[in-house]
Amino acid sequence: MSLAAVLGIAVAEMRTIRRLVRYWLFTLLSVGIALLAYGYYSTIHSLFSSYSATVGAVNPKYILPQIGLWSMVLLIVGVVFLAFDVRARDVRERVFEVLDVRPSDNTELLAGRLLGTFVMSWLPLLGTATLIQLFASASSFFGWPIGGTIEWRSLLAFLTVLAVPTFLLTIALVYLVSVLVRSRFLAALVSLGVIGGTIFLVLYAYLAIIPLMLGGGGAGNETWWWFLFAAASAIRLFDAWGLI
Repeated sequence: MSLAAVLGIAVAEMRTIRRLVRYWLFTLLSVGIALLAYGYYSTIHSLFSSYSATVGAVNPKYILPQIGLWSMVLLIVGVVFLAFDVRARDVRERVFEVLDVRPSDNTELLAGRLLGTFVMSWLPLLGTATLIQLFASASSFFGWPIGGTIEWRSLLAFLTVLAVPTFLLTIALVYLVSVLVRSRFLAALVSLGVIGGTIFLVLYAYLAIIPLMLGGGGAGNETWWWFLFAAASAIRLFDAWGLI
């Protein structure tokens, strides 16, 4: 596999994605919600933290889980709608015949497109983090009453350990589904269903299963609940979608 070919395909994919309206729609939603959440928590912490310990707990330094979760969820949904028509787009733009006789192989094509889609999906997170940290630094320098830098180690872990495997696995999943399912609508629906089901299993079903394991689900059903608990634990341990 040629690295130059992969990078060339990635750059071409990035240029294509950059021209899509839906990319900018999800990017603006993700960045806007993150900035609004940061401004909201920073403002109430600045104005009311001296009156309430609960409000004092939403220190801007430690609010990454609150603003990062929904920002990433929106971008994951955006990734689905960027990658679900990877093959149909070639047919629609009448370039599939050219790609079928290209000098690069399928591995280079898929790797390049995956890399291009990943970079375009990850850049909004980086941009949001940069804007927040720049504003927080300016707030500290000029003595503004609101704003505060997010803890650097948490932010770096969010952008790398959490975001990178989340986007790569999501894009790979959508590519797989789009190849197996001809209909673009069904491909998007199946992808969203798998991702949403995994998130639900990790965030909610994990704790809901515990009382059922202890006999709340009826006599004789404990074995099945233990099996579901083991599955949820494995997914939680692997943390495939990076949302906890």
